[in-house]
Amino acid sequence: SNSTSVATGLASAITKIGLVIILSFYILISRGEISKLILSLIPAAYEDDYIFIGKVINTTFASFLRIQLLLGLVMGTITLLTLTILRVDYALSTSLLAGTLAAIPVVGTILLFVPVIITTLTISLQKTFLAVAILLLACQLVYNLLAPKLLGTALKIHPIIVLLSFLIGYKIAGVWGAIFAVPIASSLAIITKELLKYWQAEADK
Repeated sequence: SNSTSVATGLASAITKIGLVIILSFYILISRGEISKLILSLIPAAYEDDYIFIGKVINTTFASFLRIQLLLGLVMGTITLLTLTILRVDYALSTSLLAGTLAAIPVVGTILLFVPVIITTLTISLQKTFLAVAILLLACQLVYNLLAPKLLGTALKIHPIIVLLSFLIGYKIAGVWGAIFAVPIASSLAIITKELLKYWQAEADK
């Protein structure tokens, strides 16, 4: 019963991910046409505002993805050093997989342990405990100290807001909410700031 439940849930997750990838692909290749269609529906007086908001969103999400890739690289490097010191076989391939998984927002902090545990269990239970303990400490430092600072600097929002965005996003929409909470919060903050500047300039006239 449990196996069937797990298999069903896994199949459902894979199907959803596949649909997201397919839709994303078609949206990406039709990006120009979609943008032109939306722009044609917007009154001429608001075209500049629409273009500005689009640029902010694109820049924000791109910065967010770059930070995630950097975090994956950092955790992959730490994993490689840890496994090399512990003299674990296949340290490089395991670290590459762990770093790739670590780049996934939110759930990457958990998934990166999977290849490490599988690899070290084939050698020694003691090395498994040591590797997991070291990586747990590294995750605490990287994701609780480094990540908020990098995201806050890149997205121009305070690190505390980054953490609150993660928590609020996860509370509202689970994992997907946590993934998109930070870039959405950053986009809203930048757009609001620019709109306030625009309205203030108009009021001064």
